[in-house]
Amino acid sequence: MHNKFILLFFVFYLLPLPLSFSETEISYNYVTPPIDDNFPHSHEHYEFFDEDLFSYQVNNIDPNINQDRMNIVAKNNNSLNCEKTCVILSKMVISLDDIFHTSVVDFERQSRVALFSFEIDSNSMFNLNLENNADITIDDNEINILSRGVNSQQISHPLQPDTTSISFIFEMSNSELKINYMENSQDQKGIPSPTIILHSERTRNLNTLPNLIIYNNVLNGPLIMSHHLMATMSSHHRTRREVAGTLGCLLSGPLALYNVVVHGRCNQVESAWASIKLFFSGEDKAKMRLVAGSATALKPISLTPEKTEEPPNAMVLAHLDLPSLHQQSLTLPAVAKACHIPLENLISRRFPRQIDGPTCGSWLSRLLADFTLLFGSSLRDWSLDHLRRVLDSAIDSDSTGYAVIDTGTERRLLQGIRRGVRELGRIEAINQITHSFHYAESALAHYYLRTNGENTSPSAAQNLPLGHYVLSLDTYIPSTEPVRIRRNGEWETSGSLTFQVEIISGENQDEERELHAESLAVINEWFEKYYSLAFGSMIITDKNTHKETRVPITASDRIIYAARITSDSLKTHLENNTPGYLFIIVKVDGHIIHILEAMKYTINDEEQEGHYYLANYLTTPKSIIDAEAEGSIRGAGTAAVNRLASYLKNKGIKYLHSDVISHPSARVKTKLGFEHDEL
Repeated sequence: MHNKFILLFFVFYLLPLPLSFSETEISYNYVTPPIDDNFPHSHEHYEFFDEDLFSYQVNNIDPNINQDRMNIVAKNNNSLNCEKTCVILSKMVISLDDIFHTSVVDFERQSRVALFSFEIDSNSMFNLNLENNADITIDDNEINILSRGVNSQQISHPLQPDTTSISFIFEMSNSELKINYMENSQDQKGIPSPTIILHSERTRNLNTLPNLIIYNNVLNGPLIMSHHLMATMSSHHRTRREVAGTLGCLLSGPLALYNVVVHGRCNQVESAWASIKLFFSGEDKAKMRLVAGSATALKPISLTPEKTEEPPNAMVLAHLDLPSLHQQSLTLPAVAKACHIPLENLISRRFPRQIDGPTCGSWLSRLLADFTLLFGSSLRDWSLDHLRRVLDSAIDSDSTGYAVIDTGTERRLLQGIRRGVRELGRIEAINQITHSFHYAESALAHYYLRTNGENTSPSAAQNLPLGHYVLSLDTYIPSTEPVRIRRNGEWETSGSLTFQVEIISGENQDEERELHAESLAVINEWFEKYYSLAFGSMIITDKNTHKETRVPITASDRIIYAARITSDSLKTHLENNTPGYLFIIVKVDGHIIHILEAMKYTINDEEQEGHYYLANYLTTPKSIIDAEAEGSIRGAGTAAVNRLASYLKNKGIKYLHSDVISHPSARVKTKLGFEHDEL
């Protein structure tokens, strides 16, 4: 679904303006060069949105594949009272429900899409309020998007200084609201945002659509809405949200499709044009139907080699969940991974049918969320040992074993545990719960490693937005990372040291046996070292008064916690030769200093061809305990990911994925990486 609705967005803006993904830099300083496109149809830009009113007919589209343009028109109820250009002096109310009510919409299987474009400059100040759902403000050359509700969250992002127009596209289904925006300028820069997915209670029932209210600051003059268009299309319930907007050459979202075609990265331009025409004729799976407005789509062209920019080595922020997956950013993805089901199914409560026992995702997601509500305020209490004690107490004595204030949540937790034991048996129920919790611990560990042990409790981390990043391996260029070493209090590039990077794939066990044994010995050594470090003083006793005081956990404690969790996971997978995992081993001067783990994507126990996921990474304890010490090394994490990307690309893998939780005030364009890999 996501792939199709962005295609709509994209062709409306289509092709005079060059477009590149809004990228997120990996910590190894990848950058994306601007895309240069001298498109021959720029003089036709004024025809992209023609508000003349015609009935939408499939036969209005010429089937000739060689035709360079395609006119798409729709019957428009014209409730906006303006045609091609709308001038907003102070306020405009758009009743989306009135506009869409004339179309026959299956709310369970169709989405409604609305696109609005505005002319802006550095002084623009206006607000878009999607009542009870989202609030978007453009002010001081910055965009702020606020989710509405009890647990409202905001993300902010600076606009490009030369932006002359910004477009918003809203996709409204019965389960969620998705927002994309795209900047454009006269300097041929197109900057699309990631998809921002809102999961408030209000957005779970959009059968009656909210009003869109546009407020303009009259002191800055009128606000010009240059384009508006609305459509309905089928939702693809099984579309994998993990690759939204970035999947494939022809069946991709339009942002990926445009980059592929404009850059000449796909030799099937004619087929791409056919896909666009099928989409707008309503003849593909999207069953797209225009409700208001019209557009002219121009045929994509291939660039000559000299016009093609080198593709970037960058991870793209594909989508951002707000507000934080129903305040379960740790536990919902953890359960999805443990149960091998799409995260989308958990979010919208669509669970695979099972004959025996409770559905894996349904009861586990609620149970772990309740456990985190009760015990997630402290890292000491939110632990596997503590969880096991609660499970044993719940099964044996129908009590958590602890005095809690929120007795309602406690009752719900006990009911969930009893249900699991009743239908699965004690051992299997405990195994499913603890297995899922392990993934939640790993997500929190990655957050602490990335943020240098930021003071965020597990329950607070539940409320952080979750971003999903994708690295396209089709456009990846292999590169070599230099060794940076700490000398005389400064970081310098070494002229004599290099990273030696090897991979344990499991495909050639005889050849990999020595490296496997060496790596296992090293991770066991790291494991023992991290567990020997003091994890905070749980309680200190005053010698005079004998009063006991609980000491707050420090940033160092959180980093040690993260290293313990990660080393435990790496140790287990290496010991068990876990199928589907790759281990990237980085050495300097013959000594292992970094280990990265990647795994195949699986959904419903089926491997997803062409997709791998960054699972775990860890650096030698020296780099964590005393990162600024003389002789410390940076760049090992970069070297590992570069080698992994090159290896996977040669194997025909298309995409490398990573999930990152971040603070609500984090920019949409944020650094993704391995903080301690670089220390």
